[in-house]
Amino acid sequence: MVQQNDNNNRSRNISNSGSEPSNPRDRLSVELKKQKVAYIIGGTLIGIIVLIVLIGYFREFYSPPRVVAGEVRGVTFTMGDLVQRIRVLQGLNRYQQDYMMDLSSTPFEFLQELIHVEILKQAAPGLGISISPSEIEEELKNQFYPETQPGQETGSNQLEQEFQSNYSSFLTATNLTKDEYESMLGEVLRERKLTLSFFATVESPQAQTEISLIVLDRYSGTPPEELRGRIESEGFESISAELNQSDGYFGWVPEKAFPEFNDFLYPADGELPDPGTVSNPIIHDSGVFIVKVMSYNESKDVEDPVKYKLAMEAVQAWQTTQLQTGSEDGWVKINFNSDKYAWVTDQVKLTAPRTNN
Repeated sequence: MVQQNDNNNRSRNISNSGSEPSNPRDRLSVELKKQKVAYIIGGTLIGIIVLIVLIGYFREFYSPPRVVAGEVRGVTFTMGDLVQRIRVLQGLNRYQQDYMMDLSSTPFEFLQELIHVEILKQAAPGLGISISPSEIEEELKNQFYPETQPGQETGSNQLEQEFQSNYSSFLTATNLTKDEYESMLGEVLRERKLTLSFFATVESPQAQTEISLIVLDRYSGTPPEELRGRIESEGFESISAELNQSDGYFGWVPEKAFPEFNDFLYPADGELPDPGTVSNPIIHDSGVFIVKVMSYNESKDVEDPVKYKLAMEAVQAWQTTQLQTGSEDGWVKINFNSDKYAWVTDQVKLTAPRTNN
């Protein structure tokens, strides 16, 4: 009987151990412990959420603009610099009707341009190129100084005020500071001087080819192969006139002036096409070209516009060589991938002009 009572007492104790305490003070203690655990868990969850938000903000808004996208001998260009430069183009073109920025290529092209600009800036003293404040001021006047009316004094306060107003409006539209824009002008003037230095070295006279030319937009929908076939039966001049390109006459072209169709006019094997030869459609990024050879001249003066085109091609060749050499030697670095490309594109879209569909 005593043993049975002991077993019953043990059963009640075990049962009571899993239930709420009967003492009010003990019950309060348990509740406080539960609340403390709940606060700890809740606080931890809130902390995790805040941390996730902060990490997202850092990755999306704080970190990317400061990530280095390119470097030239220790001078770096961040993702933010790249976005700012593209937004300048947006500001310059926001009032042009039907202007559309090609975001499939623009970011990388602008990064390369920033690198080209810095390479030339560092090489300029060795090339004898310098830019003075007076040259910057002259360029600003060329861009923003109002045209004088008959009888109006060119040095009047009114003209100066209009000049400053025009310049200020431009800076506001492009979201640039005075120092930023004038630094960009220096870049333009530096490249212009490099181009002129190559212009002065163009050989003249030199061998040239006289050509006619049909130019098609790559996305015009006009089948170039079909036009090429019609040229055989209807004549080059007739097809050119049909496309509103007069008779297609282009002029005299020296070697390397037009890379788009240079290989056809001046093939590597030296076998020049006979006069009257018409090329197959030549597809290039800038368009589709069909070229007709008219005649040759082994020693003809190069006209100034063609000289300038040769100089521009020489500048591009110089830039390509410098970029390649710098990359191989390690003093030029490009840090750009698909994730960075996507971030730049998203930032540019935020400030893209709205279009009415």
